[in-house]
Amino acid sequence: MIKIKETTQLPEWFNLEKYSKANDLDAAGWFIQLSHRKEFYDLYAMMEREGKDESSFFIGDPIFHRMVRNSLEHLRSQPIKTFPVQTASYETLYTECRALDYRKDLSIKPVRGLSLQDLTAQRLTDQWEVSEGIGNICQASRWKILAASELGECPTEPVLVGSLGQNGFAIFVDLNATDTVLKKAFALWLKEARKNSSGIPHKQSKFYDRWARSGLLPYLDLRIWAMEKKYHIPGHVMSKAINRNDTGEENLRKTLVPIAISLMDDLSELQALAAIESATLAPDVSENSDG
Repeated sequence: MIKIKETTQLPEWFNLEKYSKANDLDAAGWFIQLSHRKEFYDLYAMMEREGKDESSFFIGDPIFHRMVRNSLEHLRSQPIKTFPVQTASYETLYTECRALDYRKDLSIKPVRGLSLQDLTAQRLTDQWEVSEGIGNICQASRWKILAASELGECPTEPVLVGSLGQNGFAIFVDLNATDTVLKKAFALWLKEARKNSSGIPHKQSKFYDRWARSGLLPYLDLRIWAMEKKYHIPGHVMSKAINRNDTGEENLRKTLVPIAISLMDDLSELQALAAIESATLAPDVSENSDG
């Protein structure tokens, strides 16, 4: 593995000026940018695990290989802009359309009433996972149980839903109770659900504000480049490259690297924050209507 000793050895396409607009990104914007990079990060991580390079990994699939190369070139030339349709994968387009919806009338919110559409999506997810051999007994049987004629045959355990990248429980809210009682009850329920969940704990809104200052996007782009080329970029070189105010290797290792690893593992919390922001900032359609 080649070791990068100086920032002068970094690729020509890398320029911090290209990342200046990162300060303007909202939660949906960060979700789009990080989703693009997660595709490449996951791809090259898979190659590393399998001990392959691009020539062996993409053998027999030149069209996909060309699409990946074109998408990477576009990302590196315009790292804060969205992908053109002709080079974007299905996952990228789906993610971008979904994230852009967060700025409009979002139908997917972190707290909302469970719908028949949610249940249908979960049924289809369960059926697919069972057919692929990655499901469990509960997923294979619960929809038959739901159709049981006797109420006593139905299980009383909370319904865990996890389709479309979400992770949550369907809850019952008794509207006969007062708001004060409901808020206290929900707080207790949420505390218990968080304790029993493996998900990311709740953080304060706009926790992404520091990402632009710390150089998250340039770090990920150089990390993906190093994975692609099988290079090693030492911490002191990386720290100097991604931030004009070099904060040092130790700070990089203790702060930015764990954040990047966590985000490349799971973007669901950022996705939920994008939904919250859209619900807060979106105009009230009823107030603007003529009726």
